[in-house]
Amino acid sequence: MPIYETIFVARQDLPISKVEKITKDLVALISKELGDVNNKEYWGLRKLAYPISKTHKAHYSMVVHTSPQTIISKIEHFMRTNEQIIRFLSTKIDTLPTGESVILQEEKHKDNQPTQEEV
Repeated sequence: MPIYETIFVARQDLPISKVEKITKDLVALISKELGDVNNKEYWGLRKLAYPISKTHKAHYSMVVHTSPQTIISKIEHFMRTNEQIIRFLSTKIDTLPTGESVILQEEKHKDNQPTQEEV
């Protein structure tokens, strides 16, 4: 089965519990369609590259899954009908990623660097 990476961006005024519920619903949809979730990550509240409907920040979340190709249309329908989701993207990838995503690695790297006041 192909490997997919699905990333969605949710409204900034949502509590983290609602974003986790959306992720849980997405995982349930994938499992229902005989897919396997390999990794899921919450990237946090991040600044958008450009404003979307006067919104400058949003919650980012990613799910890596191995599932049949037919599930992509069902995931897109789920994302389009959910008013809390601003944008989404599902991409087919060649190999299953190991470890954390680059986004989380960069955040950890930033947290470990000393600030100007500490130097």
